[in-house]
Amino acid sequence: MARKRNIISDLDDKTIRKEQRDSTKQLIEMNEKNRQLNEKAPEYLDSFAQQLYEVLAEYLIKNKYVNESDESTLVAFCLNMSMLKQASESIKEVGVVYADSRGNLKRNPSASVINDVSSKIQSLGGSLGFNPSARVSLQSLVTDDSKPSASDILASFGGGEDE
Repeated sequence: MARKRNIISDLDDKTIRKEQRDSTKQLIEMNEKNRQLNEKAPEYLDSFAQQLYEVLAEYLIKNKYVNESDESTLVAFCLNMSMLKQASESIKEVGVVYADSRGNLKRNPSASVINDVSSKIQSLGGSLGFNPSARVSLQSLVTDDSKPSASDILASFGGGEDE
């Protein structure tokens, strides 16, 4: 079976296979002919997902990785990241296991949500080109105080500075 090709963030990085560099270059050239991804997040996303969408859209547009046809993938990524954040907050507040009104131990449904969205986030993120070097590039993106900081975004990915 053929190896999955991911887009990359540095076309000059010789440690990355030539076929991946060539595929990414072709993708960039193809995307230049298409309409640009919308920079404004859809209104139906919650505030966290909207902020994430706008930061990531800016990054993706700057690097010419995506076009308008990729918007649904970015929206799905941001929705799943928001669900991950909400589920993580529930587990932080309630715990993975809790006692119901009768004293029976129950598994927090948020644990299943985290399990479900984690694989989706990884898959969607790979489709959008989010890899370690892409996350490093993300650190220099956000300078507007009205947007989340790069550290906030990286923390959402499980990286960035510790709290």
